[in-house]
Amino acid sequence: MAAMEKRRGSLVKLVRLWQKDVIPEILRFLRDTRHSYERWRCAEALGLIAVEGHDELIPALVHYLTDSQPQVREKCAEALGTIASRSGDQELIQSLFSALRNEKHEYVKTAYGEALGIIGAAGQKHLVQRLKGCLLTTKDWDARRCCANALSASATAGDEELISVFVEMLSDKQAWLPGIAARTLGGFAAVGNEEAVDALLRCLRSDDDSRLRGECAKALGDIAPAGQPVVIPVLIGYLRNRKEDFFLREGCAEGLGRIGGSGRKEVFATLARFLSTKERKYMRRVCALALSTPAALASLDAWVQEKVIATLKYCSGRESLDSMQTENSEALGAWAAAGHDDVMSLLLHFLSSRYRGAAGALARVGLAGHTEVINALLVTMQGITGINDRLRTECAEALGTISAAGARVFLPTGEEPQVSVRWANDLAAGVNDIA
Repeated sequence: MAAMEKRRGSLVKLVRLWQKDVIPEILRFLRDTRHSYERWRCAEALGLIAVEGHDELIPALVHYLTDSQPQVREKCAEALGTIASRSGDQELIQSLFSALRNEKHEYVKTAYGEALGIIGAAGQKHLVQRLKGCLLTTKDWDARRCCANALSASATAGDEELISVFVEMLSDKQAWLPGIAARTLGGFAAVGNEEAVDALLRCLRSDDDSRLRGECAKALGDIAPAGQPVVIPVLIGYLRNRKEDFFLREGCAEGLGRIGGSGRKEVFATLARFLSTKERKYMRRVCALALSTPAALASLDAWVQEKVIATLKYCSGRESLDSMQTENSEALGAWAAAGHDDVMSLLLHFLSSRYRGAAGALARVGLAGHTEVINALLVTMQGITGINDRLRTECAEALGTISAAGARVFLPTGEEPQVSVRWANDLAAGVNDIA
């Protein structure tokens, strides 16, 4: 394993040189190596190069869409999506569709769907009809989900035909598809499309699925200013109704937060009322999260800011779910970046306690070159021995973000060959000062 990690490090260094003459070497290595792990890393390296063009990579990447290693297929799909978005190569698009139909692994199917979405978003409109056909005819639920996501990425403001597809998808019985439709229709609502707004309001008021109603509420938060006077009272009404399901009320809070961020500052006052200790913890938390956006930070009174921060601190200390820890950390990171030093101290404590998302939140403070934060991330990362430890990876990604933004990050001699794969990618992206 150590030998393979060392060879992988050499490949990353070659890609960092970004010279066209490394392509034959990587292709040769990809062809000759017997280790699936090394083929995976070669495919990843070719994906990095594909960002710069190089259509000559297409035959090799298409060939390895049938590789026995699913990670290799995943990386080849990502690279092909980047290339095909520029060329519109019909045979290449056909190869991606065929691979999607034959794939057994869900995450690889997702990569194929994302590749097709990139192609559609680049203006390859001939792809849209094929995606619609796949969505209507295939019985593979994962393939349908991927096609729906690709259609969503391909949607543009003036595409009336696609709006009707997503309106119909709101009532689809397959899990996840109605949520994809709601989020996409939110994009149409943002440009003032009345059909999209009406469909979201209808679903919000009448659907039996509280999760889907919550997604519609979030989507309506993106509505164009002209439609906000109609939507705001509806969202506030559901938010105030304590008999409604949590998912719906959460969606209403997030939707109102988005509307407030678009200029309707009075909405923030409504959300602030739910920070009262008389409310249940989950409602106080979701409203505090909605009030932790840049627009809210700039407009809230000092006493409201303190209540938001106090709520986040209280809820963060009692949260065990990784996803909620990450959301709490991100919100606290916004307040720390705004100059609240007590919040930064709390995040540093969270970092030492392995609290999920603390490293990424501290990166927002470190972007300003805050030495204490950068040192804490380095010390934490160096104190962990496991190569693929989650916290080590989060610290590495945070340091990569800070360095890429221009802050100086110095790494100890000998660190690079030992770090995880994601850390190597961040080194390639920006961290280049080795002490």
